[in-house]
Amino acid sequence: MTRAGPLLASILITCACGGAAMRGRALSGPDILRVVPADTPYVYAALEPLAREQLDRLFREHRPRLARTLASRAATASRSPGERLLYTLLGELEPYYSVEGLDRLGFGHTGASVVYGLGLIPALRLELVAPDKVAAFLDGVVAKAGVPVARETLGDHRYVVFRDRGGAVAWSVDGNALVATVAPASLLPDVLPLLFADRRPARSLAETNAVPALARAYGLSPLQVVSIDFSRILALLLDPREELDRKLLAAVGFDVAAFDSACRSELAAIAAEAPRLVLGMEEMSSSRSRYRITLELSPRLVKLLGALRAPAAGAGAPLGTALARIGVAADVRRAVDLAKLWSFAVRTSPYRCVLLDGLNRLAGELAREVDAPLPAWLEPVRGASLVLYDASFAHVRGYGIVTAADPLQVVATLTALVPSLRGVHLPPDGTPVALPGGVGPIDHVAVKGNVIGVSAGGAEADLARAVAAPVAPHAPLLQLAVDFDRLRQALGALADGWGDVAGRWDFGIYIDDRGLTLRVEELRSP
Repeated sequence: MTRAGPLLASILITCACGGAAMRGRALSGPDILRVVPADTPYVYAALEPLAREQLDRLFREHRPRLARTLASRAATASRSPGERLLYTLLGELEPYYSVEGLDRLGFGHTGASVVYGLGLIPALRLELVAPDKVAAFLDGVVAKAGVPVARETLGDHRYVVFRDRGGAVAWSVDGNALVATVAPASLLPDVLPLLFADRRPARSLAETNAVPALARAYGLSPLQVVSIDFSRILALLLDPREELDRKLLAAVGFDVAAFDSACRSELAAIAAEAPRLVLGMEEMSSSRSRYRITLELSPRLVKLLGALRAPAAGAGAPLGTALARIGVAADVRRAVDLAKLWSFAVRTSPYRCVLLDGLNRLAGELAREVDAPLPAWLEPVRGASLVLYDASFAHVRGYGIVTAADPLQVVATLTALVPSLRGVHLPPDGTPVALPGGVGPIDHVAVKGNVIGVSAGGAEADLARAVAAPVAPHAPLLQLAVDFDRLRQALGALADGWGDVAGRWDFGIYIDDRGLTLRVEELRSP
């Protein structure tokens, strides 16, 4: 895939949050799911539109990235036909890359859309407000790119297809929708009747009510719901029941017979432990956006990972005015024990499937790392948090705190590392005490209950508040909150490889009753 591939995907997803209510025989809203097979292995559904101001913001954020991509790919003449088509599309979209612009092109911004699998073959259906305008725009892109395409018909449907090296991209403005697919060229006769909904699935996703139910179960907005069923994908690969699936695997040279019984059973066992990925938007407002990504896990794994949770000061606290906040709330000893348990289980009964031999090697390497006893100071640690307000070569301002089951043991270790602490009285009420002479940038230390902390650069008041703050009842196992704009400015050339990352973000990994969840929050000024 070219570097523009991810950008095009983000553009399509942004556009897919729009569209327009369809009329006549077309599908709209949740009804669009009537073309989606109930057993699709993956689906992205946007059943309601984003508010116009939210779309405006998304377009503003994406536009500089689009401009940079086009600037770095100015010359297209020497490219393959597929690349010329892609970059011409991006170039023609750029002047219209706004809500108003897409409205003028005919895409609109108020309808439903869905990306789904016809078996493993991807399909797109996007509602349009002015189909004739969109068709004319796409025809102009093809003409400007100068690539060979075929204009074909299937019954009363007209479509355009670009074929290259055995593959095909087919699209059509059909009724009030843009439909598209990517498939082996030889399979288009099988795929197009499904894409155009001339052949409806025996049971559709609309009939199961699965997408709204999934949104409710996970607290997701119908603005955006994604489900990827790993168990279903594995079944399609290793035991294809439908003729289309068998033809696809044959067309791409996938040899099902190469997977012996060991591979089949072991891959199925892994998929059963983590059967599905569910993600979507929890909230979008003028001040923040929140997203959730959950890897569903078996009850056994949920119980094992749930044992790692530990109450830890600072973990899960808001970013506030800091440049960065890193937090951990996990029992270190239990984490090591869990790693030992998995390593021992794999070494005792190694995977026989050659595709999983990397896990066998990982188990051996992990055993060598965790078989040694834990350092005495690390054994009681139950969590830690590091907060930076300023970071440069000349100055560091911030604090770090550690939550421990045995704080006296941690204090003893700290004293051994910092000889100047010997004889210094550390009151147990959290009052920061100045270190005689300091230790590098560290200038204060504080202890309260089972929380120990140090500060640097004059952040002792922040340290005092942190060690006294109540522990979050549902802290993440791991938190990373960053103001990328300010941190980039502080680090200068060290941040040159960060690409387009910007803004204020808070990432948290949780273990809940469904599995392992990544929560992502984008913080914005109102």
